[in-house]
Amino acid sequence: MIIFDSTYLIVLLRRDLSNIVIVDRENKPVTKVRERVEYLVTKLSNSGALICIPTPVLAEIMIRAGTAGPEYLKRFSNSTRFKLSSFDVKAAVEAAELIKKVKAEQRAQPIETWAKIKFDIQIVAIAKGEDSPVIYSEDHQVENHAMRVGISVRRICDLEIPPEPEQSLSLFAGNPQEPN
Repeated sequence: MIIFDSTYLIVLLRRDLSNIVIVDRENKPVTKVRERVEYLVTKLSNSGALICIPTPVLAEIMIRAGTAGPEYLKRFSNSTRFKLSSFDVKAAVEAAELIKKVKAEQRAQPIETWAKIKFDIQIVAIAKGEDSPVIYSEDHQVENHAMRVGISVRRICDLEIPPEPEQSLSLFAGNPQEPN
């Protein structure tokens, strides 16, 4: 089971990605964003992997969804490819351990920062509770927290670009008869 953060789901759900800019680790724009994510989902589906959506991620999606929210929820709930994963007792224990690590490393944090940190920690804690080896996320804080607990993070720039469909070498490909 793998975990998808909100950016991956937004790429899958939104038709128009013109106002979303994904950058690589050198801050350069990533090309073929939708194609990369769709190819990943196809490969995961073909391998039988389950894509887990933590409930804090679902909340982020629902906030941004507007009137499409109920349709998104229906699509996730009825899909055999996706699983909605709650912040349960196991995740709470994992979150507590991660918060202890973060607090030990960073003594003075403003309260506003802690609200975001706790949300990201819930996502990572759910991943840890689900025994997920990887989180697909563009969020640097999620990546930092995941590394603390031994979970790898893959960004969209890390994904394969799907292969182009093979082109025929013949000028008359598909024609049963050659011209006279």
